[in-house]
Amino acid sequence: MLLVSQRTAYFTIFIPDQPHPAEEYAAAELQYYTQLITGACPRIQKEPLSPSQSCAIFIGNTKTTKSTFRTILKKPLATEEYIIRTRENHLFIFGGSPRGTLYAVYELLGKAGV
Repeated sequence: MLLVSQRTAYFTIFIPDQPHPAEEYAAAELQYYTQLITGACPRIQKEPLSPSQSCAIFIGNTKTTKSTFRTILKKPLATEEYIIRTRENHLFIFGGSPRGTLYAVYELLGKAGV
């Protein structure tokens, strides 16, 4: 999955239609550090997924996240639990609460060396 090349972001960050402030903040943090590290500034957009979008990062409790992981999650995540997973050309970052989602973004950034 190619996310950034030569200061160009090849993905969009998607958040829910009606995001919690912590989900908006998590998306902004990911955008900020992506730009700081790579020079590329990805867009943040509320769902739905644009048909032309081939690579996306879904932050928080989006409709796409819910439909993708409905059968995998047998029980709800605890408040501070989170999941970071890829499916096809998409990256999903979400938690049992908006705070869990923010923790997931920080975990991903930490693994990237931030």
